[in-house]
Amino acid sequence: MEKLRILIVDDNINNLVTLRALIEDNLDVEVIEAQSGLTALDLLMRQSVDLLILDVHMPDLDGFELTELIRKREKTAHIPIILLTAAYVSEKFKLRGFELGVEDYITKPINDQSLIRRIQVYLRPIQKERQFSSELERLIKERTAELEASNQKLSTTLSDLELVNKELRNFAHVVSHDLKAPLNVIIGYSNIVATDYEDVLGPDGLKYLQTIEDVSFKMAALISDILNYSKNVAKPIVREDVDLNKTLYDVVEFTKASENIVFNIATLPMVQADKTLMHQIFQNLISNAIKYNDKSQKLIEVNCETDDDFYLFSVSDNGIGIKEADREHIFTMFGTANQEKVKEQGTGVGLSLVKKLIERQGGQLGFESEYGKGSTFKFTLPK
Repeated sequence: MEKLRILIVDDNINNLVTLRALIEDNLDVEVIEAQSGLTALDLLMRQSVDLLILDVHMPDLDGFELTELIRKREKTAHIPIILLTAAYVSEKFKLRGFELGVEDYITKPINDQSLIRRIQVYLRPIQKERQFSSELERLIKERTAELEASNQKLSTTLSDLELVNKELRNFAHVVSHDLKAPLNVIIGYSNIVATDYEDVLGPDGLKYLQTIEDVSFKMAALISDILNYSKNVAKPIVREDVDLNKTLYDVVEFTKASENIVFNIATLPMVQADKTLMHQIFQNLISNAIKYNDKSQKLIEVNCETDDDFYLFSVSDNGIGIKEADREHIFTMFGTANQEKVKEQGTGVGLSLVKKLIERQGGQLGFESEYGKGSTFKFTLPK
């Protein structure tokens, strides 16, 4: 840390020498000198000074005039000033000095140790502030270096993760293709055997063959769902204005709802979200509402509430509901519930995907359900 700097101003060279010696013998500071007020002003414009000690009686600019000029300049207005004098000792001169903004007014003869103590009083807060600023600067440099190192590490980690994600996507695609191909062969040959060798197989043989075909179809659906999950949770979010009324229309058309399904869909807002993901979310929730429904008249309702920060969407049904024992793992991968009451078995991927897609857009997913009466899935989206 740099030494504090004191400027002493006096037209008498002997006074300057004496004052310099006193200060340097008692304080670890840098002392600079000026023999006139004009020289002092010039120094103040070119150098930083922490304390001024001015003689009042000087020929060009006296101490009062110099103080007034110093206080008027923004660059120097904050510097503490001590006035010294042997001539202007009356109270009116002291009062004038304090009115101009000096910190101290000392009359000669000067008590050396008293002057040193007064100088220390004015330098101590400046020194503490300087130490604090120095320490703060050091801490900032350290934290900046740490952040730069962390950012570099994070950048490397992100690059590695992106590479891993790319490899996983490629792996999922290859695996799905390699697994689907033999499944298609199994399903195809099962159909041929069931058709061409029905008489030979008999009822039991046909039953076993049908089980093989059903399991193959379920495995094919599981592979498709896993591939769909890996694709949708890895792709970047593309936010745009999405008309959810159009989204719901497309979803309902896509499900090819039969006549025993009634939809009650409220007017939905325009949201800032990923259009593809919103279609995927509603498609999964409505497909589940249809699949897990044992009523002769299926009812599906879609509503939206809003507050200052979030939209709250709900998809309700009058289906079979969710057992208490199944609720804990309903959103986990491969978690399924109440399969015994539905014709089409689920893969346990759909709700896990929905949860992930909602959370990626800043929302949360939850549900309410009463077994035998239906379920309501609710999710939020930020405005």
